[in-house]
Amino acid sequence: VRDWLYKCDHFFSLDETPTTSMVRLASIHLDGLAFQWHLNYMRWKFDVYPSWQQYIADITARFGDAYEDPLSSLLQINHTGKIQDYIDQFELALTQATLIPEHSLSIFLAGLENNTQMHVRMFNPSSIT
Repeated sequence: VRDWLYKCDHFFSLDETPTTSMVRLASIHLDGLAFQWHLNYMRWKFDVYPSWQQYIADITARFGDAYEDPLSSLLQINHTGKIQDYIDQFELALTQATLIPEHSLSIFLAGLENNTQMHVRMFNPSSIT
C-alpha cells in the first residue's frame, strides 16, 4: 500500500491534480481485491467520495501491514551472498525507515559478513554508496 500511495502522491503533485479528483483518479488504477474493496467502500459511503486523506487512512487500515516495523525489518537484513544483493535489499528496506545517514551506515555495516565488514570499515566510509 505504501508504495502505491507514494506513487499516487507523486503523480498528483506533478500533475497538480485537484484534491477533489484524487480518489477517483487513484481508483482507476486498482485491480483485484483492492478494486473490489473500493467498490464496496464507495457503496458504504453512498458514492460520496471521501477526502484523499480519509481514503489513505481507510485503504491503509484495510491493506497496510498492522505489524509493520521498518526499523526491525532493516535490522534483520544480513549479507550472506552477493554484496550487490545485500545492498539492493538494504536500500529497499531503508526506503521504509526514517533514519539519519550515520545510523543507516552503522546498521548497513553491522549487517555485512564479518570478513567483508572488517575490510570495508578499514576505509572509514561516510555513506552506503
